[in-house]
Amino acid sequence: MEPITEIWNAVLVDPIQAALLQLTTLTGSAGLAIIIFTVIVRTVLLPLSIQQVRSQRAMMGLQPRLRELQRRFAGDRQRIAQAQMQLYKE
Repeated sequence: MEPITEIWNAVLVDPIQAALLQLTTLTGSAGLAIIIFTVIVRTVLLPLSIQQVRSQRAMMGLQPRLRELQRRFAGDRQRIAQAQMQLYKE
């Protein structure tokens, strides 16, 4: 087996497989084990999801100002890039 495959399996696949097998043993149902595992993973990843949503909302709030910059500096990509960087810094 290739070294990268062994690393992938050791770091990601084997722990997930062990966790699902353990949950299956505890619950007696593979379906219920998958549901519980999914809820656990989603709960662990929730802080990242919240941060992503906040970032997306902030970018949506900047869209009108970005469009205005593109309209004002139409044709001059360098000026648009500079103005965008200044806007992001604010």
